[in-house]
Amino acid sequence: DSDEMYVVELSGDGDISKARVSRTLTGVPSSQLIFVENYERKRLIQMMATRNSFARNDVSSNNGLGTASLVLSIISIVLVLGMLANDMMKKNKNEKPQVTIEDMKSLGSKITS
Repeated sequence: DSDEMYVVELSGDGDISKARVSRTLTGVPSSQLIFVENYERKRLIQMMATRNSFARNDVSSNNGLGTASLVLSIISIVLVLGMLANDMMKKNKNEKPQVTIEDMKSLGSKITS
């Protein structure tokens, strides 16, 4: 038997670096100590882990499918817009501007007699 025993409290997240000694017991024989497991806390931790596992699976499966469809949609839109722009540029190159005499204006030349 040892001379001292320590009651250690862990933090809520279970991080051992945040553990602290809450009590020091002296003069108590180890045969009088009992170990108690908090079954409700254990169940809550297990439920949270299961829920987080389901959430990660949902996000990863939907995220990949959603991202792929989004990328394909964007690529399709860019291709259609590119084809339209290319078609418009070809039409503008082939057309020659038609200028009429009414469109021409004098820049100030005057005829004097």
